[in-house]
Amino acid sequence: MPVSSSLYQKFSHGVRWNALEAIPYQLILAAHNMLLFGVIGAHAYGLVGTLFSLIFLAVGVTSFGFESSLSTFFADAQASKVSYKRIIGCHYAPTIIGLILAAVLVPGLMPTTTSWPVVVIVTLLIFVEGLKKGMRSLLHAGFYNRQTAVIELFQVVTYVALVWTGYGLGLQLDAQLLFGSLLCVSTACLMMLGYQLCLFYAGLPNQETSDASVTIEAKKGTLATVIRQRCYTTVTAMSHQFFSANALVPLFAHRFGLSSAGTLKIIGTIAYGATLCIAKIFGSTSDALFAQIKHGKLHEKQQAFFVVTQHLYAALYGVLLFGASGIIWLYALDLTSFNDAAAVCALLFFVIHISEQFFSTYERFFITENRAGELMLFNGATIGCLYAVLRYAPSTNPILMLQSVLCIRLVSFALLSSVAFAWWRIRPQLKINPLYLACSLALSLICFLMVR
Repeated sequence: MPVSSSLYQKFSHGVRWNALEAIPYQLILAAHNMLLFGVIGAHAYGLVGTLFSLIFLAVGVTSFGFESSLSTFFADAQASKVSYKRIIGCHYAPTIIGLILAAVLVPGLMPTTTSWPVVVIVTLLIFVEGLKKGMRSLLHAGFYNRQTAVIELFQVVTYVALVWTGYGLGLQLDAQLLFGSLLCVSTACLMMLGYQLCLFYAGLPNQETSDASVTIEAKKGTLATVIRQRCYTTVTAMSHQFFSANALVPLFAHRFGLSSAGTLKIIGTIAYGATLCIAKIFGSTSDALFAQIKHGKLHEKQQAFFVVTQHLYAALYGVLLFGASGIIWLYALDLTSFNDAAAVCALLFFVIHISEQFFSTYERFFITENRAGELMLFNGATIGCLYAVLRYAPSTNPILMLQSVLCIRLVSFALLSSVAFAWWRIRPQLKINPLYLACSLALSLICFLMVR
């Protein structure tokens, strides 16, 4: 096998541990939020939700694409302790500056009814969660998935236990309890991640490698390179938002009414949960694998790409079939108020939302190979096509509009894969396992018959 067996085992090991962390994490968090909503009511939950959104919006924005661009320089950084400190320090400096600015500015965006202790706690949480996110990404790049999975599960279980234990002891479920508990647990997890990062750093070589292909790249960690790379990856990430529920739902509300938008919002919420789990399971492990073979031979890169898509696309096929058949069961069994048009719209929207994940492996590979600039131009052209469709397509036919959006994504995927094949001769694993899909279909039928 072109990709070394040890590297392949690390990738598979990382996927398994990410799955063991992501799925229980999301289920526990969903149950916690449903209980919280039922206990404190919509108004109080709205305040809590607003503050949580501000925290993680600030954390996401201030990363400036650090996680997305990590695979471009991690192979150079791990060449030695000196390289690691210099390159990681250079690339992570904008995030630190951004977190400091966010901690200063975000309190001014909080609701005026927020008490000052909560303002202080939220400000500290922004900084702690931002540092945690960066450390977690660095550990994932080094295939420390087992350690991070254990720490993440510890965080969510301990946080939920603290909140509901406090409630059981008579404490009020207010913002101070919710965010104070999170700050305590997050700080403990930050120290755990920091300890694991120190262990990883201690295992790096003391001396620089003599490999010219590495040392030349390692010296490119200048501020200009960082800014350019971050701009490319940020624009690429933002381009996906135009095809997400965050953009399409408001558009439907404007053009076709709130009823149509509500249908898409329900489907979008379900699809987002599925894609979030898939991204957490395969995203960091794909980046880590591509980073490790960045300076490898072409056939190693081809095999690595094949291995990633073999795992990722199998999961996506299962999610697509499960979700699509679920929508069909809901419609056929008359479990919703879907009419014919609403059912077709829901099905098309679900496919569009999930299809975004098929682009992710190509984009990660392009970014790793320092082709983020070309990728940005490609995504810009795609957004231009989307704008043309939305501008000139008939505004009275939601099905036609969604079909047009889906066609844009299919053509875009065909073009992107063709360019990748022309440059690197890489091919994805598109083979469908009939048994795997049959199991997804059977599970979908069982679930929706139980609902009935």
